[in-house]
Amino acid sequence: MYRRLVRVLVVVVLACSVGACAHGAPPGFPAGDSWTFPLVGPLEGGQLVVPVYVQDTGPYLMVIDPDSRGTSIDDAIVKQLGAPTAPFGRLADESDTLRRVYAAEITSLRIGTLTLPRQYFYIMKAGTLQVAGREVHGVIGRDVLADSLTFGFDRERGVAWVTTQAGFTPPPGAIALGYSDLSQPSSVSRRMVTAAIGAMTAHVHLDLGAATSQLRPALWPRAGLDRIAATFEIRDEAGTIHHLDGGGVARIVSVGPATADHVVFAPYDDKRWDEEMIDGTVALDALRAFNVWANWDERKFYLVPRGGDLTATAAERIGRWHSDVLDHCAAGGCVAIKLLAPAATETAPHPRVVVMIDRDAATRGQPIELVLAAVGADGKPAALPSLIVNLPAGADAASTQLGPDYADKHLVVVDASPYPRSCPRAGGCIDSIAP
Repeated sequence: MYRRLVRVLVVVVLACSVGACAHGAPPGFPAGDSWTFPLVGPLEGGQLVVPVYVQDTGPYLMVIDPDSRGTSIDDAIVKQLGAPTAPFGRLADESDTLRRVYAAEITSLRIGTLTLPRQYFYIMKAGTLQVAGREVHGVIGRDVLADSLTFGFDRERGVAWVTTQAGFTPPPGAIALGYSDLSQPSSVSRRMVTAAIGAMTAHVHLDLGAATSQLRPALWPRAGLDRIAATFEIRDEAGTIHHLDGGGVARIVSVGPATADHVVFAPYDDKRWDEEMIDGTVALDALRAFNVWANWDERKFYLVPRGGDLTATAAERIGRWHSDVLDHCAAGGCVAIKLLAPAATETAPHPRVVVMIDRDAATRGQPIELVLAAVGADGKPAALPSLIVNLPAGADAASTQLGPDYADKHLVVVDASPYPRSCPRAGGCIDSIAP
């Protein structure tokens, strides 16, 4: 079995490397031109997380990373399924150290509307990857987001998708941004663009698989980064976790039409690349105001500015789950929301506002996460942080205090998901995200 597994893996890799995978869907893809994946937490602006079924077990949350050589599944799932495994060579990590990797034979993988038959995936160590407080059990890589396909995500609709070249049309209003490939045998290629980072122009990789941008520390003075105390844990394609200390903030970052302010940078020190070849990366945080499509075959990104009224698109966004229960959330049917504003006094002229969330009976016993947006008396969104309400299956209520700016506002549900985070204590919990 091990010899058969390794032989098939080598055949697949060699076939793609000589161009057999250059057109159409990759081997094993079902008939069709487009496949859609629902995103978990799309309005948060971070990494792209999707629920995945492995041999009809799950769902397991996995992160999308177009820079990963292939899809990885954690070893706890592999052991649970009793999937055959075998060594599969070595990969160089960012320290330029070769790491032994293993592969597992998985009979089916389902992501949204895409179901893949028997294939072979890398194995990653369980418990080594978290995204925004959620435990992640795998990485969707370049075998699914293949170079012959296009890939895109729309945070307002709450979905990502892959299409064939025949199934792709640039979205209305999209601005094209060309990129070049930077390749070498020991590493997956990098998609390179020119970026303005603070006061300097940099040659960077546009990284759609990471939330945090990176820049070589020697360039921070030229860019004018404001240093901050920060720690980062970054996992590379070989599965190595890098612990980095110290961050910098760029007041302005621009890549083509995309401009973002106050972008946080981590140190960049990928030793697989010479310093003159690449200055760092620009990641999803710098693209938070845009939806992005990538046509790998044409070497182009397409960027469309986000915007509009989140309350107006709530029903379509929540509808990505095709859940009768969650569909009622757009009309406020999932929870009862109360805002209590104590009267101002001389000792507390600006009292805190208390928000109380009570679960509706229709969702009782089900895990649920909601995003609430503040709106004014005129029904228009207010420039205030949205709230994320996490109600695990056994929690029926949550409450917290808000600033006085919420006193004359209403809270409405603009997103709902069956994948809440774990709360730090028993019951539900409420956090906030920037508008």
